[in-house]
Amino acid sequence: MTRKPWKDGIGNDGLWTYTSGDRFTRQSIRNDNLWEKIVDARKVLIAKALAWREAAIADGWHSEPTYQHEPELTAFRLTRQGFIIQGLARSASEDAVGTGELSGWGPDGPHIPVGEIYDWDALKRAVETCGYCDAHPIKTSRVGFAGRCCDACLPTMRARIETPGWSS
Repeated sequence: MTRKPWKDGIGNDGLWTYTSGDRFTRQSIRNDNLWEKIVDARKVLIAKALAWREAAIADGWHSEPTYQHEPELTAFRLTRQGFIIQGLARSASEDAVGTGELSGWGPDGPHIPVGEIYDWDALKRAVETCGYCDAHPIKTSRVGFAGRCCDACLPTMRARIETPGWSS
């Protein structure tokens, strides 16, 4: 199985076990070996997120902090010509395994995939690429909250995603 961008390839299965009892009285037990494995994998993603940010800034993107209470280098928002990239590069702590990831949206609003290596041309191409069948170049429409969909996939994806109550 190929690891998807911005995923550590490990996941959280087996990270926690619980003693018997209800959710208020049971104790959680952390698998420290798996915890360290995840922390190490996330260090690589954090470094890639920061390198991506630096390459984008060098290519003309504007960067600002996402939150007032957190440093820009750990939670940032990049903008250029209507494109928006939200990034996290949070180191591990005693309570968290760390996070290195980027999410993006095109000037028209729907999601665009963001690779682990900065590529401005790929981001521009993504606006004309279906997020479900990868057809390109095509006109895309929004499906669900921020899905990007071609006309051929739209009826199926709307039926699958926009089910009763999907927006509440």
